[in-house]
Amino acid sequence: MQDPSDSDSTLFAVRNAFFLGAHAEVVAEAEDMDDLESPDMRMELECYVWRARLAMGDHEASGKRRRRQSGVGATGAATDRRRPT
Repeated sequence: MQDPSDSDSTLFAVRNAFFLGAHAEVVAEAEDMDDLESPDMRMELECYVWRARLAMGDHEASGKRRRRQSGVGATGAATDRRRPT
């Protein structure tokens, strides 16, 4: 199991910038973190990035990515990607 202190030290800059309100710095720091060890750390990082983008008023980028990952269209209805036969 991963030591919780690893997550604390690895994501410290992102977490600190977020709570100080430096939301653009959160996004910039996250772009440099491609080598995170665990899926839990990746998820935590993505949560901070999405929250920072929302705080900056970037509602479209956050929503588009979420809809694309979940398969939900702009209307909120699930999209069927199969072609009609």
